[in-house]
Amino acid sequence: MTKKPRTEKPDKDSSPPAVFKTRKAAAEYAKVSIRTISNWVLNDTNNVLCNDKGYYIRASIDKFAKNDGVADGPKFQKLTAEAGYKDVKRKLAQIELDQKEGYLIPIDQVRQGRIDRIMAVKRALLVMGRKLAKQLAAENNPRKVAAVINKEARAIINGFAGEKIV
Repeated sequence: MTKKPRTEKPDKDSSPPAVFKTRKAAAEYAKVSIRTISNWVLNDTNNVLCNDKGYYIRASIDKFAKNDGVADGPKFQKLTAEAGYKDVKRKLAQIELDQKEGYLIPIDQVRQGRIDRIMAVKRALLVMGRKLAKQLAAENNPRKVAAVINKEARAIINGFAGEKIV
C-alpha cells in the first residue's frame, strides 16, 4: 500500500498575531531590519510599541511603519487626546458617584469636622483638672494619682480617635 502525501490544511485564521515575542518576528512582519525595530523602541517616548511583558504590539508596529518610525503622527495624537479625554471623563464620573454614595465629602465639611474634634479635646483637657480635683485631693498614694490621671487622659485620647468625648 502506498501512502498518500499529506497535504497541509490552510489555517482558518491567517492574520498575523496581535503581539510578537521577538524583535526578529516584529521586523519580519513590518518588513524592516531588526535594527530599525531597535531604533523605534528607543524613539518610543509614549511606550506604546511594547506591552508590559516586552512583546511588540502589532497595531503599534503598524503605526510606526506607516509614519516612518514615528508613533506620534496627527492621527496618533488625536487618538491619544481622545483616550486621555475619555479617561478624565471616567474619573470625573467615578468621583461624582463616590460623592453621591457618601464615600467622598466636601473639603469644607472635613475642615469643620477637624476643628470640632480639636475643640472637643481642648475642652476635655481644660476641665480635666476640675473633674479630677476632688478625687485626687483624697489620694495619698502617687501610683493611684497617676492611674486616675492616665485613665482620664486615655479617655480623652480615645475620644479624639473616634469615640465621643464627654
